Amino acid sequence: MNELNTNLHNIIDKVKSSYAEIAKLTDVKLHNPNRLDNFKDKTGKDVSLLMAFSRGKAEKTQSREFVICSKCEQIKYP
Repeated sequence: MNELNTNLHNIIDKVKSSYAEIAKLTDVKLHNPNRLDNFKDKTGKDVSLLMAFSRGKAEKTQSREFVICSKCEQIKYP
């Protein structure tokens, strides 16, 4: 966690440049760099903000999965 606290901004900047380079070399549009900047702003100030952000996303995902029910997941009673 300490490494994230000290290097998160640098890691995100490297990811942005890597995405740009890959997009240029492959002529494929990748992630919007503005979204990475938003992520950096939301989580880059403190590791606790990153943990809270991740926890919130996990909770939203769990609630979506609870609501979604496909036919193959239904339990059939005799």
